[in-house]
Formats: sequence, structure tokens, C-alpha cells
Amino acid sequence: MVQSLVDTMLGPYGKMISDWYLDRQVVINTFIVLIGIYRLFKRRKNPSTAA
Repeated sequence: MVQSLVDTMLGPYGKMISDWYLDRQVVINTFIVLIGIYRLFKRRKNPSTAA
């Protein structure tokens, strides 16, 4: 139900992007999580850059 609402709101180009993302979501999400973990450890390793 949500997918059909999103497809209707985004139109044909949004549907193409949505389909592309859904086909590759495991790879994309893994990449994003790895970047987050990398940045977390990088920040802990260098305490002189405290905000």
C-alpha cells in the first residue's frame, strides 16, 4: 500500500529510482552502515577534534 502511494506521488521517474533502489538496497545500506562505522571509529581514534 505504501509503495503504491509513493509511486503515485513520485511519478514515472520516481518509480524508476524507487525500483532501482529496492533492487540494490542491501548493497546500498551495507555501504552506508560501513561508512558510519568507519567515521565512528575515526572520531574515537582522534580525540583532539572534539566538538
